[in-house]
Amino acid sequence: MSLKTGAGDARVTARRQFTITVSQELGSYIEELSAETGMNKSAVVSQVLAEDRERRKKQLLREGYEEVAPYDQELLQEFEHVDRDDSWPEY
Repeated sequence: MSLKTGAGDARVTARRQFTITVSQELGSYIEELSAETGMNKSAVVSQVLAEDRERRKKQLLREGYEEVAPYDQELLQEFEHVDRDDSWPEY
């Protein structure tokens, strides 16, 4: 986790308020991260959720690429000889 230090992200303009309940352990962890980074607790939670969203997006992309890889390999094998006999024009 790479939380930014400082007063928060100035790019965040529109905010939506939520009331959440977390375990005592997670509450202590949020407070610990807040103290370490200098960010308020809302900014800590926002940053952690943003990082998790990015991680999940990358995981879904990876899974998608892995799912189509066999088809890509089939296409590669099917068309690997298409241009072999034709030479490129001289310019």
